[in-house]
Amino acid sequence: PKVILLSLVFGILWFFANYLYAEALVKTSVAAVNTLSSLSGVIVMVLASIPFLQSSEQDKFTLSRLVVTCISVVGAVLVALSPSDPDDHGYVGRFNSGALFAAGGAILYALYVVLLRRMVGDPESLEVPMFFGFVGLLDALILLPLVLIWHYTGVEYFELPPTNEVWTLLLVNGFVGTVLSELLWLLGVFFTSPLLGTLSLSLVTPLSMAYSIVVGKAPFSWMFLVGAIIVLLGFIGITVLDHYGARDPLWIGIKKVFSAIRNYSFQRGISSLSEESRRLLTADQPEYVIQ
Repeated sequence: PKVILLSLVFGILWFFANYLYAEALVKTSVAAVNTLSSLSGVIVMVLASIPFLQSSEQDKFTLSRLVVTCISVVGAVLVALSPSDPDDHGYVGRFNSGALFAAGGAILYALYVVLLRRMVGDPESLEVPMFFGFVGLLDALILLPLVLIWHYTGVEYFELPPTNEVWTLLLVNGFVGTVLSELLWLLGVFFTSPLLGTLSLSLVTPLSMAYSIVVGKAPFSWMFLVGAIIVLLGFIGITVLDHYGARDPLWIGIKKVFSAIRNYSFQRGISSLSEESRRLLTADQPEYVIQ
């Protein structure tokens, strides 16, 4: 029953998140969609930090995680805005109603990854192959009537692939791009954190664009290079932070800096006094200790 419930929650949210993303690509530019989709890392961090949605120490909100996540988002935006073909100048372009679909897809993605990690608890207790089997079965049973309704109302027309080549591409993409990649990603989320799993997906765009640049299908851009490096550094930063759990090194460093400034100011004030006044002050003044 638990696997069926998880499959139902994951399958429905996953389907509509991907549908909104695909619909956004139709209605607005790829750069705009990727820019808004990159915000899913911030949404995941906020949702996962809510007490009743936290699944581990890695989900606690810290200043370090906020800064690293924002850095990763900046890198993803730079990659999204860099030219993707020789005639593209890298601008966001049409930023209309498709932006709402992209934002909705990012929110649904954040919901299903945080809820799934929270509901699973111990990753060892979930049979992942059975889970994916139920996801496919329940999606087929529940969403098939919706597909028929969309078809006959003209919202989204259903048709079979016209050629064997399209069938082959669909089957290969379904196995590699959906089943295998989602399986590996889901295991990564279970054994790390939703935030790390989300930021790992931000590596997809720079890697795919790097391949396009190598094979000559996209022009080289310094904006892309800088953005890709920032995305990679953001992923490495979250990996390091997850290793140390709930510790917040940036906040600890800020407190130490302020403590050092306070100590220095106090010592300067003491040194400017007379010998007798200094003895009186230091007798009653507790010593500042850097924590």
